Amino acid sequence: MHCGHGWIMGKDGKRWHPCRSQDALLAELSTKKQGKPWLLKAMLRLFR
Repeated sequence: MHCGHGWIMGKDGKRWHPCRSQDALLAELSTKKQGKPWLLKAMLRLFR
C-alpha cells in the first residue's frame, strides 16, 4: 500500500521509505576507481 511522497506501508503496518534503506547499500559499494575515466580513454584514442 502507498502512503504518499514515496512512503510505502509495510506488512507490519509501519511506514517505510526507500531512501532509508540505501545507507546499507552505499556502505557496501567500493570507493575505488574501476579504471581510467571515459574522457581520458577518449583523449588517448584521439591523440594516438
